[in-house]
Amino acid sequence: MPVRAMKICASLWGSLHQEPGPASLHSAFQHAANLSAGAGMLTLLSPGKGLQPGSAVLERAMDFSRLGAYSLTVGRDGIFADGAKLISFQQAQRMELRPGEALPPPGSESFILNFLSGRRGTGLVCLAFQEADNPWAEFLSHRLLAFRRAVWSGEAGSACYAVRRIAGCGPGLTPSSDDWLCGYLAALPPAFRRDGTAALLAETAAAATNDISANLLRWAGKGYFSEDILALKRCLCRGGGEAERLTAMERVASFGSSSGCDFLTGFYFGLLDTNSTGGKRLEET
Repeated sequence: MPVRAMKICASLWGSLHQEPGPASLHSAFQHAANLSAGAGMLTLLSPGKGLQPGSAVLERAMDFSRLGAYSLTVGRDGIFADGAKLISFQQAQRMELRPGEALPPPGSESFILNFLSGRRGTGLVCLAFQEADNPWAEFLSHRLLAFRRAVWSGEAGSACYAVRRIAGCGPGLTPSSDDWLCGYLAALPPAFRRDGTAALLAETAAAATNDISANLLRWAGKGYFSEDILALKRCLCRGGGEAERLTAMERVASFGSSSGCDFLTGFYFGLLDTNSTGGKRLEET
């Protein structure tokens, strides 16, 4: 009996062919696995995890390390191991993981800053309070400021140079600087996606980090984020109550050991810059 996928990223599903193609196990962890396939990296997540771009959340837990023992193929119907269906996509809810055009209103960054105040010892959170209490934050502090200035200068070359100097920095499968970058990209106005700036920054960073992190950066550059991140943005956009905001931020902050807090820190700075500039780059003013 194959394991059923409960949810699948709609864009991932749309990129798969009806006829299964070859795939291989890239990496396996307790609650997730990454497959390399013709459509790119495909991530499998255990029950209870929020759907990520390019991923599927399974109905029940499985030993992901077993996947390396099979000859794998993947298509729109699911994942096959030695020709037998192992994971079914047929009844999975296909979820679009792109936000609308609306951005959280000015003042939303203060909610995030207040939430982060209790997590100053995590990842790059200290930077939101003009502190640098660990080697990674100390190393990145001035580089992140240079990146922010370059992004809003309207000079693509300067922004790409700046992003290369920060990508791939920090511990973990997705280094802290890359999580920060994904958060920052999530707060940029839609114009940065439409003119290709976000994708260019993401691709430049992706070339300077590991391939798991690069995969998330490329999705972020195209405007795709996890369902938990999108829920947080919707909550802030409609002015959700304090309890709702807190729950939404807790969901994001729970990513990994520091990834969620690093994302929220980047998101905070992105909102801060977007709102302080009115979403206009210097070249437009």
